[in-house]
Amino acid sequence: MMVKDKSKRIIQRERFGIDFDPPPQLSVKRPADLIMGIFKKAGLKDKMWEQELIRDWGNIVGETVAEHSRPGRYMRGTLTIFIDSSPWLSELQCNRHADIMRNLQERFGEIKIKNLIFQIDPDG
Repeated sequence: MMVKDKSKRIIQRERFGIDFDPPPQLSVKRPADLIMGIFKKAGLKDKMWEQELIRDWGNIVGETVAEHSRPGRYMRGTLTIFIDSSPWLSELQCNRHADIMRNLQERFGEIKIKNLIFQIDPDG
């Protein structure tokens, strides 16, 4: 029902609660943006990257390296990587340190990852 007369619109608005103004435009956000907002409000935003690190470890360091390592502690820019054996510890420290560092910094930023420590896995 289209009401052109301004006085009739005012009466119908008051009497029937009809609003003739167009509804406000809602901004639609991606679910990922909503989740990030929730995590930020809960103080968990800084923990999100750690879950991504664990989830994508094989893609970041390569499947072969991932079979013998796992991300460990993180403190003030230093990530400890736990290794399952001494030969792999030596291999990663001597030959693959730069590649792993580059991959991590490309993914998470140079500010986040400043140093790597390789250590025999205490749980392994």
